[in-house]
Amino acid sequence: MSRRLSACFPRAPSSRRHSARLLTRCLVTGARPGTSASARSRQCCPTRNDPAEGPRRVAQGSVFCLLSVAAAGGEMVVEKGSASPSKSVGDRCPQQQEPSGQEKKNKQLVAEGFTIKAMMKNAVVRGPPLAGAFKERPTKPTAFRKFYERGDFPFALEHNARGHRIAWKVELEKLDYHYWLPLFFDGLCETSFPCEFFARQGIHDMLEHGGNKILPVIPQLIIPIKNALSLRNRQILCITLKVLQHLVVSADMVGEALVPYYRQLLPVLNIFKNMNVNSGDGIDYSQQKRENVGDLIRETLETFERHGGEAAYINIKYMIPTYKSCMLN
Repeated sequence: MSRRLSACFPRAPSSRRHSARLLTRCLVTGARPGTSASARSRQCCPTRNDPAEGPRRVAQGSVFCLLSVAAAGGEMVVEKGSASPSKSVGDRCPQQQEPSGQEKKNKQLVAEGFTIKAMMKNAVVRGPPLAGAFKERPTKPTAFRKFYERGDFPFALEHNARGHRIAWKVELEKLDYHYWLPLFFDGLCETSFPCEFFARQGIHDMLEHGGNKILPVIPQLIIPIKNALSLRNRQILCITLKVLQHLVVSADMVGEALVPYYRQLLPVLNIFKNMNVNSGDGIDYSQQKRENVGDLIRETLETFERHGGEAAYINIKYMIPTYKSCMLN
């Protein structure tokens, strides 16, 4: 068989065969041509001198190729098996196998409630958004600030040892309550000094000296009070509730005149009725300053019931079902 093959493919000259063997050895071992046998052995086995050089030489010399020497012409053809050299054993990253008991988690699909996607196995139903019942509303420019910046009010700020007070330029009994009192109530929405101080102190001063002039102005005060309560600001709520308590006791029949307007005033009080400060075993200093919203709402409702006549409790109970009467019990 060998003779037949040799007859079909004549052997190349010895010089060409020697060069082909040398080139094949250089490609496989990574040694340079023309080096001695001892140098080639050091290049082939470099781990004896430098342990870190071994994987680097192996990576350079381990080119997967197929060498075929043409039997007729003695030419050598290099056929590369891959375009990039293979990594050494030390550089190869072993594939991480997951434990048999651990399963891949499916990606969760966020879906809205009462939809077809919500019925899928990997679906997570998104909860309803917050209603924002306790969220504060932004304040809007008020007519009180406009009049104050224009200098239309008949008062000035007076400083004394006790703090600030309003120095009225005219007598309060001579003021037109139909014009000035609703304007001061519109300033309840203010939260910055000095507009907040002027509006609050001006209302209390006018209610003390108003007398019979207050009752005819009640219908004009409902919208400013409702706007102040609708802001849901804790500071504005406390100030407005104190003003309402003073308004009810300022003159006769004022409490009864407010009963038809409970549907505009009490819905916000129903929201914040149970908002009390949970101080635990600490001291609640807001009791002296009267800044607890829940306590102020309870005091205001009791004042409405006492001064609102016979129909006051029924209308309060209609708007705030959890209210308990302070007169019947």
